[in-house]
Amino acid sequence: MIFTMFILAGMLIVAISGAYLILVGIKAAGVQTQSTRAYFAAESGSERILWEFRKNGADYGTSEMGTGVPILEDLNLGDNLSFQIFHNLDPDTLHSYRSVGSYGNVKRSVEISF
Repeated sequence: MIFTMFILAGMLIVAISGAYLILVGIKAAGVQTQSTRAYFAAESGSERILWEFRKNGADYGTSEMGTGVPILEDLNLGDNLSFQIFHNLDPDTLHSYRSVGSYGNVKRSVEISF
């Protein structure tokens, strides 16, 4: 009877450990999904700034360089997605920008220079 209890206890420990590993994997997959969405929001911001320069002739100059104030943002891409675009402090390139995409609590950024 004691031997049976030890075997059952061992099986319970293995089952709980397996369930924990699966739960950690599911959480990691959720974080990866959020990260991917934030990255694509940042990509959307970089495409937007390129479009503004090439099609609309926009020029944001250097007035907001280093202030931490976004020069362009879209806070309503839908489904809790947004992006903000900031000037980079790159003395060699006038047009150097950082696009920060957000999804939930996750942020990813993309830099673009031209």
